[in-house]
Amino acid sequence: MKYLISLFMLVPAMSFSQAADREYSLTGTIAGYYMADNAECYIALKTSSNYYYNYGYHEIKKRHMCDFAKAMYLLGGNVTVLIYVANKTGVPNTVVRLEATRDAHPYWPGSGYNQHKKN
Repeated sequence: MKYLISLFMLVPAMSFSQAADREYSLTGTIAGYYMADNAECYIALKTSSNYYYNYGYHEIKKRHMCDFAKAMYLLGGNVTVLIYVANKTGVPNTVVRLEATRDAHPYWPGSGYNQHKKN
C-alpha cells in the first residue's frame, strides 16, 4: 500500500516536469529595446492582449529581426509577435516571429504584401 501511494504521487510530478513547450502571441507597440553585445536584443511590448507579459522583455536571437524591432520601436508602430516559451528555469522567452501590423492585419514582413485587400 505504501508503494502504491508513492507511485500515485510520482506520476503527476513526472508529467508536470515534462510539460510541453508552448507559444503565445502578443499585439501592441514596442515600448523598450535593448541591444546586447552578442547580436541578440530584447524588446518589451506595451500590450493589452496579455496583462502578465505587458512591458515584459523578450529575447530576439536573429540580427535582422533585432534591426526590424529597433525600427518599429523608433517609429512607434504596432507589431504582432509570436513568442516561444521553453519550460526551463532561467531561459528567456524567445520571439520567433515579428510582424508589423496595420488595422490588426500583418503588412510587413509576412506571408505576402497586401494580402488583406479591402474591396
